[in-house]
Amino acid sequence: MSRSTVVNAARELAAEARRQARREARQARATPKPAAKPLTEARARAQRFLRDMLAHGPKRVSDVEEAAEKAHVDLTALTQARGDLGVVTSRGGNTGAGNTLPVQWSLPS
Repeated sequence: MSRSTVVNAARELAAEARRQARREARQARATPKPAAKPLTEARARAQRFLRDMLAHGPKRVSDVEEAAEKAHVDLTALTQARGDLGVVTSRGGNTGAGNTLPVQWSLPS
């Protein structure tokens, strides 16, 4: 076998390896992302709690968190549920200490 035949064969093998690597990379990018994780029991419970708590209008955050603690709702799950439900944060209601308006949560319209 001549040297040129060996060199050409090596080039062709290298080119084929690059093509194969590109195909695999394209397939990896085209693979759909995994579905969202199902809600954990704590998070689902926190969502139910928030819906019930905010069903009749806005509530002060401190009151909601205090009630959640009494109902044994995890505060991390409560925060996640707040994001899931799109709870609106605003200032209003009765003035708090120092004439500042307390932060309150409400369900979106």
